Amino acid sequence: MHRQKLDDLVDFPLVDLDLSDKVLSKDSAKKAHYDLFAVSEHSGGLGGGHYTATAHDETSDQWFHYNDASVSRAQPSSVREPYFHF
Repeated sequence: MHRQKLDDLVDFPLVDLDLSDKVLSKDSAKKAHYDLFAVSEHSGGLGGGHYTATAHDETSDQWFHYNDASVSRAQPSSVREPYFHF
């Protein structure tokens, strides 16, 4: 059996992701809009690598990148891009 890490870029909105057409009832459709609040990122292969995260702080309305003990401000435009700055 052969396994391979997927590295496809997934494009999505940061605000108001509309999944209304994916729900079964009209009542549920009202709750099918979502805002992104965090992304977990993995660099490396299946046998190892490094995890980082980018998350939105609702209080300050800012995005931040978390890498072990390091925290830096992130631009909203970079949230959907792979983050490989160690």
